[in-house]
Amino acid sequence: MDQTQTASQMAMAQQQQQQQQPQESEEDQMQFVVEQVNHILGRNFSLVEFDELPPIQLLQLLSDVVGELSPKDRVEFDKVPLEQGCQALIMFLTRTLTYRVPPMIQHSFFADFVAGEKAILVPIFYWMLKRMDDCRKRVYLAKYLSRLDVPEDLKMQDDGVRELCQRFDMLKQDFIQVHKRVEGLRQASADPTEARRKIQNLEGERDQLHQSIEAAQRKLAGVANRDALVSACKTLRAEQDDATKLRAKREEQQRAVD
Repeated sequence: MDQTQTASQMAMAQQQQQQQQPQESEEDQMQFVVEQVNHILGRNFSLVEFDELPPIQLLQLLSDVVGELSPKDRVEFDKVPLEQGCQALIMFLTRTLTYRVPPMIQHSFFADFVAGEKAILVPIFYWMLKRMDDCRKRVYLAKYLSRLDVPEDLKMQDDGVRELCQRFDMLKQDFIQVHKRVEGLRQASADPTEARRKIQNLEGERDQLHQSIEAAQRKLAGVANRDALVSACKTLRAEQDDATKLRAKREEQQRAVD
């Protein structure tokens, strides 16, 4: 995922807001988590029942909340290995949502996460449930601001792919600017009618950018035999380098004879 200016600004604002808010007690955090889990997932846990959940069920609940934000990133722990599922959740939390693991627990975070330690998971629940709207925005932006994994060799050897990548990058920048303008107008209150009209126009423009970005992603993802092309590009470059060296050597030998 690219670290865009939009995402950075959201992270900074989130951090400042966090610093300004008083820290709730562990009991208050647990109460909030249980209430929100029950509300969002349609469950009926009491505090005692939630506290007594086995680690694997707690991990599955966390995954279910993630699924409310991004269904494709929901993990079904009865179908994947435990560590693999946990790694996928951590990647989503830290990369897409930009959750920051507290420095003091970084060394043991993965092991404790896999073990379903409540001291690790409950604060994550709380962090995510406290800012669901911001998390939804991050998931939304991540879809259109992700980096396409196109090998440099392929871009250098294929003009069509290179131009498509450049267009994709330009579309991303256009999208960032349009998104900022939409968000700015949503916060404006001087002329609600005019603001709504502008928002509708910009949202139409943004929808067109969505379609263009998705089309570019499909084209690049559908490059036929991409691995073979990359391998061929590397082989061609090596042969060109060898040919250049041989040509230079022949010219040097020719000058020596002359």
